[in-house]
Amino acid sequence: MRKTLMGVGACLLFVLTACTKDCLRCVEVYGDEATIYLDDAGSSAEVREAILDADSKGVVSYTVIGSAARVGLSSNPFADTRVESLDLKSVTSWPARAIPGAYFYGESFPCLENVILPDEVQSIGRSAFYHCDRLKNVEGTNVTNIEDGAFLGCADLQSAVFPNVITLGSNVFSHCISLVSAEMPELRTTGNNTFDSCTSLKSIDFPKLEVAYLSFCFACTGLEFVNLPSARKIEGDAFSMCSSLKDIYVPEARYVSGFLACTSLTRLSLQNVNDLGNIGFSETPLEYLELSASGNITYGEYTFANSLQPFASENCVLVLNADKRPGGGCTPVADPETNTWAGVRWKQILFAD
Repeated sequence: MRKTLMGVGACLLFVLTACTKDCLRCVEVYGDEATIYLDDAGSSAEVREAILDADSKGVVSYTVIGSAARVGLSSNPFADTRVESLDLKSVTSWPARAIPGAYFYGESFPCLENVILPDEVQSIGRSAFYHCDRLKNVEGTNVTNIEDGAFLGCADLQSAVFPNVITLGSNVFSHCISLVSAEMPELRTTGNNTFDSCTSLKSIDFPKLEVAYLSFCFACTGLEFVNLPSARKIEGDAFSMCSSLKDIYVPEARYVSGFLACTSLTRLSLQNVNDLGNIGFSETPLEYLELSASGNITYGEYTFANSLQPFASENCVLVLNADKRPGGGCTPVADPETNTWAGVRWKQILFAD
């Protein structure tokens, strides 16, 4: 009988050790994991106290469940803890359906690696995750808008999954040097420098993006493939210094400016472009360039003829619309006998029917 009671006591001790319901009522701890029940909390202060208590016990992974409106979460209760993983997917009534600016500011979250945002959240504020240096993955199922600098400097960020995001501000992912995947099939507009210096990004595929603004992917040295089938405008330096870029698909683009020093790009088809801006193709070793749009084509002083950073047009075959022939009525007029167009000499000039 005594042995049986000792056995029961040992089992009871194991259960209490493995799973403890905090005296503050709103937290359940399982080893280094915990679940926070907002509906059982009396206030945001109680939530904060429960989290600090769990943190002192070595908890690094949290799942949060319940209504944020019940306690109010205007300030982040996980700040200055050792939290590594945070699942907020099941939090309801999130204030204004937005993550406030600097809510996960890096200095207060030195260990944070993975975040799943509440399903209700539609917006991520300015600098929300600024310099969260260890952040690796973030997911926001229903986020539609991400403001300026939200993930700027997140050096370990590898994956950003936002299936419904429509708008990105400026510098949203700038200097996220480990970013390899950006899943945003609904993306339509961005600010400047959105993916500036994302050196691990291999490809971008944004089927609904309408404009790639200034320095959109500037110095993304690992970028090899770009698919922007709806983009009508590629602004200055959007892909400059992308030294691994080999293939870019922009069939609807009318304005393109900025393929400076794309040292792996040898072929480029811009079949609907009528304006080449002023940055051009210096230090980009094009062997084939298609500019087959009908009508006049405008270009800038440095598009083809930057003496400091030359474009070797004499090594490039140029394809133009037939209306650029002498007497075709459109400018610049090509001289097929000397293979000259836009003030520079080409390896060969061909005309599309």
